[in-house]
Amino acid sequence: MINSLRLYNYQAFKPILSPFSQLFRLGVYLRNTAYDKGILSIEKAGIPVLSVGNIAVGGSGKSPLIIELARILTEMDADFRFAIVSRGYGRKGRGVRIVADREQIILDAKEGGDEPNMIANELPGIPVVVAEKRIQGILEARCQFNIQAALLDDAFQHRSLHRDLDLVLLDETTDYKSWKLMPSGSLRELPHALKRAHLFVLSGNGSPSQKEHYRRWISQFSPALVISGHLVPRDIWNLRENRQLAFERLQSCAVAAVCGIAKPNRFFQLLESLGAKLVSRTTLPDHAWLDERHVPLILSEAKKSGAEAVVITMKDAVKWVYKMQEMPIWVLRTLWSWDDGSVEVVREILKTWKEAVP
Repeated sequence: MINSLRLYNYQAFKPILSPFSQLFRLGVYLRNTAYDKGILSIEKAGIPVLSVGNIAVGGSGKSPLIIELARILTEMDADFRFAIVSRGYGRKGRGVRIVADREQIILDAKEGGDEPNMIANELPGIPVVVAEKRIQGILEARCQFNIQAALLDDAFQHRSLHRDLDLVLLDETTDYKSWKLMPSGSLRELPHALKRAHLFVLSGNGSPSQKEHYRRWISQFSPALVISGHLVPRDIWNLRENRQLAFERLQSCAVAAVCGIAKPNRFFQLLESLGAKLVSRTTLPDHAWLDERHVPLILSEAKKSGAEAVVITMKDAVKWVYKMQEMPIWVLRTLWSWDDGSVEVVREILKTWKEAVP
């Protein structure tokens, strides 16, 4: 029996939020117009800045792509000094904070945000900074680490800072015809904003026809290049024992799948593709914090359903502070994989971007 547990049902409120979407639309229009006409100023950081973002809320793979871009840059030049700068959505506190320096991770997920902490875990030796105003984060990173460039996580709408390269992710498996502006929908701004992008990355692992359909749709707004990639399984990590497991452990294994991400079905489908038998599915709000109230409920549900292990995502793993339960806690770790020919394009683009270093 498959069960589902939610902490709240935001979808039920969406129909009554439609009037607020009209107000949001007006606010976005006025703000973008102010930047386009120079009424609001755009600051320059003095070093090359690359942004990875999108026009919809969550689920496109921004953080995994940031990790991939950072790895490519390091492979290209091990001495290239750069930092990851993020808003740190959902973190406790405000202001400029260093999540990780070149030696260690300084802030946990609660203080630094789940995605910045996940990024820091995946990129040891690369500074990670969080700041509401990205320019302040970059200036702090320049002061502390003498960086030559900055990668911004989720900053397409952060127009107060100049970007030399704007990458926009789009999930080609979503129906753009049904998109609505927040809060009744998931759009942060209308598709016309795509004209600001320098490169598009399709990230939904859709069919060739879906990719081509999206390419034609994007061409209405921008002539920029479109490439593609997607997340693939990397390994299974035993969180309690701190060791890697073979994918074969999932074959016909009864697992309780738990995730607090924007598109939980993608996580569930990935587990099933690896042969896991999902006897329980727990979906939490994106960025939800797992505390002493939630974990006992999750474990109780898993035991009732006959699960042999609980499987969680990488983003949830950095918040899973209860590691000593009797039931094994496994993390499905993923990585970014480029579709044919895309990685060569990215390398050339990053090479050109790096050449702007003073």
